[in-house]
Amino acid sequence: MSKNSAEVLALTLDAIYACAADKDRWEDLVENFPELDAHIQDEVNPHIEVAVKQHFQRAEGLARRLNTVDMAETPNGPPVAYLVMDRDQKLLASSPKAVEMLAPFCAPLEIGRRLTMLDEENLSRFRQARQALRGGAGATPILLHCEDDEATQSLSGFLVEGAQLARLLGRDAKTSQWEGASAFIMPDRTALVRHDHVLRESLGLTPAELRLASLLKDGVSVNEAANRLGIAVNTARNQLRAIFTKLGVNRQSEMVRHLAELGQLAAFVQSGDGAKPDVKGAMTTPGDGATGERKFIVLADGRHLAYREFGRYGGTPVLFLHAVLSNSCVRAEEADAARRLGIHLVVPERPGTGWSTPDDNMSFESVGRDLVALVDHLGFEKIYVTGRSSGAPFALEAARQLGIRVPRLMLWAARFAADKDRARKDLLGRFYAAMMRAPWYAEAVLALLQAKLSRRFVHDMLLRSHERSPPDHDMLRQDPAMLDFMVAQALEALETTHDGVTREAELLHNDMPIDLEGVSADLVVWHGRDDGFVSVADVQRRFSNLPLSEFRIVPDEGHIFSLSRRLEVLERLIS
Repeated sequence: MSKNSAEVLALTLDAIYACAADKDRWEDLVENFPELDAHIQDEVNPHIEVAVKQHFQRAEGLARRLNTVDMAETPNGPPVAYLVMDRDQKLLASSPKAVEMLAPFCAPLEIGRRLTMLDEENLSRFRQARQALRGGAGATPILLHCEDDEATQSLSGFLVEGAQLARLLGRDAKTSQWEGASAFIMPDRTALVRHDHVLRESLGLTPAELRLASLLKDGVSVNEAANRLGIAVNTARNQLRAIFTKLGVNRQSEMVRHLAELGQLAAFVQSGDGAKPDVKGAMTTPGDGATGERKFIVLADGRHLAYREFGRYGGTPVLFLHAVLSNSCVRAEEADAARRLGIHLVVPERPGTGWSTPDDNMSFESVGRDLVALVDHLGFEKIYVTGRSSGAPFALEAARQLGIRVPRLMLWAARFAADKDRARKDLLGRFYAAMMRAPWYAEAVLALLQAKLSRRFVHDMLLRSHERSPPDHDMLRQDPAMLDFMVAQALEALETTHDGVTREAELLHNDMPIDLEGVSADLVVWHGRDDGFVSVADVQRRFSNLPLSEFRIVPDEGHIFSLSRRLEVLERLIS
């Protein structure tokens, strides 16, 4: 017996608020959609959509309050607070959040007045940082402390040259007035990411101290950390004391928060302007997942494009376009493969993904223009292009616009359209189908999910979604590190906004036809025979009658086989 509109609306509202309040609930939002959609399409019930949207907005606010990490959207870049000061330390500009955050540490902040620290120790730290900046440091960390009768407060940040603010904050209109100035950049208490290699260089931690600090930052006890690292507990405690000294803290909780907050800022502040270093050779590929150093370019319309580089400077340039719900990270094994093959691997983040600014008019063509601007910025006369899954159509468009500069284009597990089958058994597949049917509903769900993101939530969602592709599911179960990497990618992809995921889904809904006009590159296509997301038949249909250099069906592989066979893929790309 079918439900009436009131019953459907009641069930939908129950699902919305249950999802907001429970960090592990989300399936009901997808399960309930078909019936809701049927009533929305009924002209007799034109107000259901409006009512549901209003409740989604309220639930999103509730989820943000309940979540331990504030994931406020920052469409123009990473969430930061800042002060800009002239050579005499007079305040030139500030963000409202910075004024609020610094209130316990300094005299009232006013434009034109000197920044005055209330505590001598903080003043000394600030002077030392300014001296380091004058010595050419470029950016130096500052850790401030404040004690009163009630509590101890701490604040972490970086002091940077004011000339960098055009890159960091996109404030091009005022940078001419900030010549010779400096800026204090602070985290706006938002989502935190790991950039341990930059922390080690900035804070002077030894590799052993960094390994211990990273474990403690993740909630591991000193005894358990010592056991994992294979060192004596006394050795771990000695290392911890050394870390305290270098950070200027007295408690482990302060250390954890300082490292987390500085990690949020480190790659952003120290990303540089994308220029290559003077010394060529192996690039930095530190840590699990080889996150590299995130860099930025400012596009013609003022948006920021974020990207990472792996492998070797001066090597064979390769542009890699990732799948939706991914970012510019690659696994350590992939970075090592690029380095062994002498490849300079460039991985950009598309608009609205990771730290790249959203584009209200995003299209395949506009992203192609962004990628041409990036290739021009890096100075590549020739570059190989490759795309995985839903990154394939963007790779195709980049190759089209770059023309003869691309000798070969390689696509694997190519996905040119979203799954419109609402009868799919897996939840993620049904969600994408719902996204195509009602983009407003999917956008509301994504906003709510973003407000309550957690590692466990994304872990379970990704694992369940790959049940439809048995080889992929088996691979993830057998290799937990790979699943952890995919979780980290998804979290970082959504850390500032869900705009990119929504817009890419809309583009895939349009089912872009494969047109090779203007593409002069050799085209190589690889696809897993047991891909549960894009069937072999669909790929064969799309690429039939097209001039390919190679069309290979990889046996016993699913949709994400490239994550475990990147060396083989890269070898074929540049061979």
